[in-house]
Amino acid sequence: KTKLQEQIKNLEESVAKYRTEVEESEAAIVQVRKDALEELTQSAAHSKKFLEAKLKRQEMRFDEELNKALQEQHETFQAKRKKFSAVNEKLALQASELSEEVTALKRAKVDLEYKMKSREGLLCPHCRGRFTTL
Repeated sequence: KTKLQEQIKNLEESVAKYRTEVEESEAAIVQVRKDALEELTQSAAHSKKFLEAKLKRQEMRFDEELNKALQEQHETFQAKRKKFSAVNEKLALQASELSEEVTALKRAKVDLEYKMKSREGLLCPHCRGRFTTL
C-alpha cells in the first residue's frame, strides 16, 4: 500500500509539475502573442506614419505643380491683357485720327460747297456763263 501511495504521490507531483509547465507554456504563448500583436501594432503605426508622410509629400508636390501652372497661366493672361491694352490704345488713337480726318474732310466739303455757291453767284443766271465785269 505504501508503494502504491508513493506511486500516487509521485503521479500527483508529476501532474502538478506538468500543470505548472502547461500553465507556464500557456503564459509564454500568451506573452508571445501579446508581443507579436504589439509589434504588429507598432509596425502598422509606422506604416501608417510612412504612408501619411508619403501622401503629404505627394500633396505638396501636386500643390507646387498646380501653383506653378496657375502662375504660368496668370503670367500668360497678364501678357495677353497687356498686348490687348496696347492694341486697344492703338485702335483708339487711330479712331481719334480718323475722326479728325473726317472732321477736316467735312470742313473741306463745306468750304468747297461755299466756294461753289459763291462762284455760282458769279454766273449769269440765264446762260450760266461768267459775268465779265468781275
